Amino acid sequence: MVCTTHNRVELYSGCIVNGVRYNIEERDKRHITQNCGLVVDGEHENATVDFYGILKDVIQLKYMFNYQTVLFKCDWFDTNVKKKRIQKDYNYTCIDVSHKWYESDPYILAIQAHQVFYVNDHKFGSSWKVVQKIQHRPIWDVPEIEEEVEEQEEIVETTILEVEEEELEDHQFHREDVEAQTLDPDVVDVVFSNQNDDIDDVNEDETLINYNNDDEEMVPNNDDSDIDV
Repeated sequence: MVCTTHNRVELYSGCIVNGVRYNIEERDKRHITQNCGLVVDGEHENATVDFYGILKDVIQLKYMFNYQTVLFKCDWFDTNVKKKRIQKDYNYTCIDVSHKWYESDPYILAIQAHQVFYVNDHKFGSSWKVVQKIQHRPIWDVPEIEEEVEEQEEIVETTILEVEEEELEDHQFHREDVEAQTLDPDVVDVVFSNQNDDIDDVNEDETLINYNNDDEEMVPNNDDSDIDV
């Protein structure tokens, strides 16, 4: 908006902002529905307050390079707390619409407005309205929650197996229930010789098995096929 606008501006009787329809008060008078009420956040005497008002004009400003901005011109109801022109009745907000303020500052950006509806207040009088804030059906105000990635540490339980080695001194390697016998050295040599022969036989058998398991194709002995010499 700091750039110079065109000399001409365009006025509209209605506007759709973020899917919400707004009509100026003059147009709303010809309709059963109400679309001219709005509220905007602001400051008054260094305090944050809600400014309730009525939409009077929709103004479109055009800039260079086809940039444009939409402004709302509003009448603001005087809701000064010190003057008791706004009341809280349980969960309802009631305002006195017979007085206005900030008449020299009527403009806001269209995207700043939030639509509200004004309903007659039979408790405080004819000049009072009950403010109805609603959530439009096609619009959802879902708070954005940052998903925190939780790193789950994998806990592996290990069981420590304790092995106790027994002392050799606790074992007995000779029998006490029979008498000791003395063996002839020649007999001992024969026994060890027989054990070695058994080991050689086992190795020969394994070699034969390995040979028979080769991928070579074996020809049976009774093969009657012709042999070329």
